[in-house]
Amino acid sequence: MTINKLTKIIFGAIVLLVVVWAVVVFRDILSYILIAWVLSIIGAPMVEYLTTIRAKKFRLNRTMAALTTLVTFLLVLYLVASFIVPLIIHEAKHLSEIGMDDISSSIRGPVLKMEDWLKQRSLVEDDRSLELELQNLLTKSFHPKTIIQYFQSLVGTIGDLFIALFSILFISFYFLKDKNLFGRMITSVIPDAYVDGSHSVLLQTRKMLSRYFGGLVVQAVIFTLMCYVTLAIIGFKNALLIAFIAGLLNVVPYVGPLIGMLFGTFITVSSYAGMDFSSVLLPKILVLIGVILAVQQIDGLVVQPNVIGKSVQAHPLEIFLVVLVGGKLAGLPGLILAIPAYTVLRIIGRNFFGEWKAVKSLTESLDPNKKI
Repeated sequence: MTINKLTKIIFGAIVLLVVVWAVVVFRDILSYILIAWVLSIIGAPMVEYLTTIRAKKFRLNRTMAALTTLVTFLLVLYLVASFIVPLIIHEAKHLSEIGMDDISSSIRGPVLKMEDWLKQRSLVEDDRSLELELQNLLTKSFHPKTIIQYFQSLVGTIGDLFIALFSILFISFYFLKDKNLFGRMITSVIPDAYVDGSHSVLLQTRKMLSRYFGGLVVQAVIFTLMCYVTLAIIGFKNALLIAFIAGLLNVVPYVGPLIGMLFGTFITVSSYAGMDFSSVLLPKILVLIGVILAVQQIDGLVVQPNVIGKSVQAHPLEIFLVVLVGGKLAGLPGLILAIPAYTVLRIIGRNFFGEWKAVKSLTESLDPNKKI
């Protein structure tokens, strides 16, 4: 083994240990910085565009362009919240007012059939009542006191959310104002011999993640619109709320659509509580599942390959395995961050360890400059 290769191995090991230590000790601050960096990547095109606009002698400098971009982000967030939050509050109020007898009567028939089926096969004890257990569970879950506790818990986190939001916006402003600031922060802790390579990694990472996160936004919007229009035409109650949650969760690979489907089913059951299960609830649930599955198929066959797949330039099997590993290591956040983290690691590997056979095999299709 040459000295150069040994140096790279030692350098890689040291960097990995430092990164792990920093993530553990300063994970909150690091998450603010990384989220702010992602926002700056998404907002960078807008900043560049605003700085080119001229009206006679007037021209926006980068400070005003960055501020305008952040205000635009907040305005979009406010518009989305103004549509969704009232729906969520209305649904929560509706849930607190639902009579448990109505829900129990709606699902009593299929629960009794399932109970008989299980007892016939000795899967549950004869003296056990699934209907009574389910009714007790529903009573505890949707009791007004329980709903109030949910909201109290939510209110308790508002302070932390405001601190996080302020910190992210503050950091994002300076990242947008100075597009090289994040790069200087990274290279300031890297040995001089690797500064040029690090600049190249940051530039390629910015291009790849800009495509990826921009693609996620487009994907979520398209998914939400398709679900909402379809459910609204059919006449579903709370179509916008179901579509929004399903579209938002769809960005979580593999698991997200399933959670969105379960959430939609829950909202449907609560919206049509008290109605007959066989003639009303079951058809509604089946239609809902069919709509989400159909939209997901369109998303998987058309949107993802053209918007997401090309942005990360990785084989679908790679993505699947990476997502599994991310979920195993960090749960839901791991599922969300697995693909961008893997993209960054591939870029680092290609630039610093490109001569290794395994790295070469994983990064041969990687081309940040390729147009999609």
